[in-house]
Amino acid sequence: MKDIKLKVITPQSIFIDVDVEMVLIPGECGECGVLSGHESYVINLRPGKLLTYRNGKIVHTFITSFGVAEVLEDVCTILVDSISVQDDHTTLDVEHTETKLHEVKHHAVHITE
Repeated sequence: MKDIKLKVITPQSIFIDVDVEMVLIPGECGECGVLSGHESYVINLRPGKLLTYRNGKIVHTFITSFGVAEVLEDVCTILVDSISVQDDHTTLDVEHTETKLHEVKHHAVHITE
């Protein structure tokens, strides 16, 4: 399977620029899996988990804030205010993830007020 280029950009820097098999993004209306060759579109993101896959296994787990993603045939570019690395993607700590999501949502509310 052909890879897709994932670029995640924050106001501070290019957070990650990597080739992956698939990326799962937290869309405003639900999660969206993106593979190489996907139809082009733009989607609003909600705070949530951004997952990357290689050989059918999760490689990276990130917690993102609100943002936007542009999907082209072989590139997925994500613009977010903030992103952090989930410490251990093999044993997902649901309580920790929910706490981080709450913090991101709370921070986003204060920014928009």
